[in-house]
Amino acid sequence: MAIATHTISELKQIGKTAQDLGASVEIVGHWVWAKFTAKPNEQIRNTLKQTGYHWSRAKSRWYFAGAISNNVHPYTWKKITSKYKPVALNSLTDEL
Repeated sequence: MAIATHTISELKQIGKTAQDLGASVEIVGHWVWAKFTAKPNEQIRNTLKQTGYHWSRAKSRWYFAGAISNNVHPYTWKKITSKYKPVALNSLTDEL
């Protein structure tokens, strides 16, 4: 079970940072996922890291964990998106 550490409003702002850098952004559960069409340059990568994003090599996306999870078994992208419906940042309301 995950425990939320950020509000929806905060997740939207964090997602907007990546979106402004050129990523397509989805909120999946309480996680923000950012995908670029090509490898971002070093300045963009540093900005993402300073914002709290981490790179997921297995999912080829940057992520921001807005919840603490005790899950020690990483899920595939398909399993994550089937369990938690992805919501595009632009269509996100203040509720998940």
